[in-house]
Amino acid sequence: MSQEWFEVEPDETTWMQGRKVDHTYASRGFDLKRSGSEDDGAPARFVYKVFDDEGHESSEVVFDGAVWPIAASPAGRSQIKLLVAREADHIKDLWIQQFKMTKSNGVQAGNVFHLGSRDAQALCQ
Repeated sequence: MSQEWFEVEPDETTWMQGRKVDHTYASRGFDLKRSGSEDDGAPARFVYKVFDDEGHESSEVVFDGAVWPIAASPAGRSQIKLLVAREADHIKDLWIQQFKMTKSNGVQAGNVFHLGSRDAQALCQ
């Protein structure tokens, strides 16, 4: 399929705006490039799920003595992004992203939280 209809390759913000809440999206597969990793060269893909703020208020969670604030995205949309290699349960990275307001009153996707390989795998088990 030709992508000639794109003048510029869409960025993370454009893709995040166009995703539907009731869908889970997966990128095309590609070979993971992580030298020194046992997964270097393994088939991988990104998996995405978006969530819209539906009027939820900010809150906080106390876990193991630490207080973690939870706030709605100022622009109303959040996304979980996973990098999966080899098999569906082999998570290499996990990001939580939110729309952030720009100075020109636009929106831009930005990382709120990131877990690398071991931490992402532990969280998801």
